[in-house]
Amino acid sequence: MADTPRSFQDLVRRRQKADFIGRDGELAHFRANLIRPPGERRLLFSIHGAGGVGKTSLLGRLREVAGEHGWLTAGADESCHDAVEVMAALAVQLEEQDAKLRRFTQQHAARRKRRPEGEPPAGDVAGALTRTATELTTGVVNTLVPGAELITKAVDPERVNQLRLATADKLRGRPPTGALTPAFLEGLRELRRPLALFLDAYEVTDAYLDDWLRAVFTGRYGEAPAELIITIAGRRPLDPIRWDPYLGVVAEMPLTPFTEVEVRQLLAQLDVVDEPAVEAICRESGGLPLAVAMLSRQHRSGGERPRAEGDARLDPSSGLVERFLKWERDPARRALVLDAALPRRLDEDIVAALTGDNAAELYTWLHAQDFLTRQGGTCRYHDTVRRPMIGLSRSRSPQRWAQLHAKLAAVYRERRTVPMEEAWGDERAEGWLLEECYHRACAAPAAALPGLLAVGVAACAHGVPQARRWAETIAAAGVDADAARLAALGRELRDSVPEGCDLSAFADLLLRRRELPAEQRKHVHRLRGREHRYAGRYEQALADYDRAIELDPAHAKALAGRAETLRLARRHEEALACFDRALELAPENRLVSLGRAYTLESLERHEEARRVLDLLIAAEPGDAGALKARGRFYLLRDRLEEALADLDLAIELDPSSCAALTHRAFIHLTRERRADALADLDRALALVPDDVLALTVRGRARWLMNDPDAALADLDRAVALEPDDAWALAHRGVVHQDLGRHAEAVADLSRAVEFEPGHAWAIASRGESHEALGRTEEALADLDRAIELAPRYAWALCRRGSIRLKRAEYEPALADFTRASGLVPRYEVALAGRSRALTLLGRWEEALEDQRLALQIVREQASVESPHDA
Repeated sequence: MADTPRSFQDLVRRRQKADFIGRDGELAHFRANLIRPPGERRLLFSIHGAGGVGKTSLLGRLREVAGEHGWLTAGADESCHDAVEVMAALAVQLEEQDAKLRRFTQQHAARRKRRPEGEPPAGDVAGALTRTATELTTGVVNTLVPGAELITKAVDPERVNQLRLATADKLRGRPPTGALTPAFLEGLRELRRPLALFLDAYEVTDAYLDDWLRAVFTGRYGEAPAELIITIAGRRPLDPIRWDPYLGVVAEMPLTPFTEVEVRQLLAQLDVVDEPAVEAICRESGGLPLAVAMLSRQHRSGGERPRAEGDARLDPSSGLVERFLKWERDPARRALVLDAALPRRLDEDIVAALTGDNAAELYTWLHAQDFLTRQGGTCRYHDTVRRPMIGLSRSRSPQRWAQLHAKLAAVYRERRTVPMEEAWGDERAEGWLLEECYHRACAAPAAALPGLLAVGVAACAHGVPQARRWAETIAAAGVDADAARLAALGRELRDSVPEGCDLSAFADLLLRRRELPAEQRKHVHRLRGREHRYAGRYEQALADYDRAIELDPAHAKALAGRAETLRLARRHEEALACFDRALELAPENRLVSLGRAYTLESLERHEEARRVLDLLIAAEPGDAGALKARGRFYLLRDRLEEALADLDLAIELDPSSCAALTHRAFIHLTRERRADALADLDRALALVPDDVLALTVRGRARWLMNDPDAALADLDRAVALEPDDAWALAHRGVVHQDLGRHAEAVADLSRAVEFEPGHAWAIASRGESHEALGRTEEALADLDRAIELAPRYAWALCRRGSIRLKRAEYEPALADFTRASGLVPRYEVALAGRSRALTLLGRWEEALEDQRLALQIVREQASVESPHDA
């Protein structure tokens, strides 16, 4: 019994499959590969061939085949402009099949939250996270003197103020692909279902996908699932040199034109059986499926019959278009075919703008033509057909060409409705704005350039993907309008922005264009200053901000950016004056006020900073940024309950705040709630896997939890991401030290001191490793310097006291231990050292009293930690 169709859509799918003629060998090969064991499969199919040969059609049919075999499927094409957008498009399609990539989706959403100009870095803590001496003990690490009790190395309150944690600004310029791909692959693994991915137009997308795809093959971003097959389709085969290591798992599918038998099969399926016509189509199509479909449709619609002889073989990129137009007898349709090639996307409203009357009827007819591909509610011409059609249209009547493009630009301007500055970030409005740019550029390439560059400035302000999309639009318009200079400019701008990197080179190119409107130059200088600031190039950033302010002394955003740059460069007095001026011009700018609060705190004007934050929160209680800043303020003041309350609320309002989660984790660590700290840090790193601060704090947490291997893994990654981050280097050095690797410890701690000469904790810790390596003089020099930098550094005083005892310098040693015990009451380490010094000086009664107190403290701690052992 015949299988009964289940629905209207099922009937459509069956008919589409029935209409798919040829490529039997390719389909059979792909089917057979699906049912092989994973270890025997080809993992990458490379479809390639000339335009019009049927690559996209075959790709679609292979996707249907994979679905019929129970595989999840997803695809992307040139509408995605980088690897991140490709992953996002694939994730959306998988979610529609109830296969969610939760972690990737969460991270991608967090990445899309762009920080506005002037906002302090989300992870910046220019001072430090503060705690008392007993908050972050590291476990038993050393002895003070022979016979003394084993002690713990603690962190002095004042030394923490010497630490400077990594800022989110340093992370801004790093390509997001490396951060998001691990979560993407992890999500694919967690699906635990076979998966087939399909990437079309690879001749375009390989510029940003080829390296990424090979990195997936190498495992650079983590393990991909075993049940994964990727199929790509493009005009060129894979580069055999670059892909040489993987050719064993690659299946090449070169597509050639149909054989005469396949052409005849397709024509029979299309009810074209008249032999003279069949012979002519076989000859004139050259076997290209697209040409066969176009010629056969004209025959079926009653157009002029193809002649059996006398015509040369048609080139689908030229002669086929003219032949199609000649055969079409309806002048309205013939005009529409040419005019409708001008827009890059078609719908009924666009056809109405081009034709006026009978738009619905004409669109229905056009929509059925074989040289259109359908996508969602729109369709577009096949590139093989569109390019010669727009060339023919432009050459026949340049004036009409320009008029139609101007009309289409007006249509898209009307659709956009929102101002240009507000279109970015809204997918539909941004798409309409780019189409408006395309048509204005085609209508009058030279005259439109100043306005187009102004749009490019706005795209640059919004971010890298928007700037790349705008540049690609300009390049496409230059090619289609035969405007070589415009095409070259678009390509140069696009290529100036490697994926995920900063836009300073893009801004350079804009500033070199004499067509850039004078009013826009101040904005480009501000934006280039922003990019330099994000990359840590503070002097270059200041030069650009100064130029922007010179062009417009009332440029509030430039003043805010300059102030933030000065703050990050630790020129706090200048920063405060600049923030004050920016607030005079824009008193309602909360971000500038927030930056001013950070600056006041760095100047140790703590109460003023708190009052600014209090006012911000009173005016807008739901301001997560201000709450996060005040939580940090309370954390630095050791007001942990208030800090925790603010951070809890900030995280509730903005669950994607990596910095707030990291700060809260630090509080958990100070309270010995290490599991809670680890949970917050895991959550923070799920949002931003390359956050150096979160990695460093998690490394610290794992170190405190006696898991040095895991701690080193986090700290190695933090240092790889930021090789000059002193805090990460210092932590890794101390972990090496605890593992007895003192030479490695000295290397890391020396690098930390090189990048931050005032890093007292790193200097003191290096002194400990010098001592372990028998370098007593170097050890004392380091401890002297650490105590000079942090006079209240009790642990360093004890460490120096122990060395002085070994050198029989009893009075100086006693002074060190006495000073440490005065700084940290009931510090058993200082009391034990002092007792030893007093004993060696013959002051027995005093020594005995200190020893009794030290033992009492140790017993009390043991009783709290383990009652049974006590």
